[in-house]
Amino acid sequence: MLIGAEIRRRLPAGAAVEPVPGLVVKGKDTPVDAYLLTATDALADRRLSRPRGRGR
Repeated sequence: MLIGAEIRRRLPAGAAVEPVPGLVVKGKDTPVDAYLLTATDALADRRLSRPRGRGR
């Protein structure tokens, strides 16, 4: 799941994210930074798989 900086700041300490810098999105004039949420505290021992499709 991709999240923005504001949501990232609200995540619990056990959450794991990977940066996705320079994402070009509709409705924005400049690229935005996003984060791929890979695990939360409840899932810290079981990483979420990376999304499939859309060129991934």
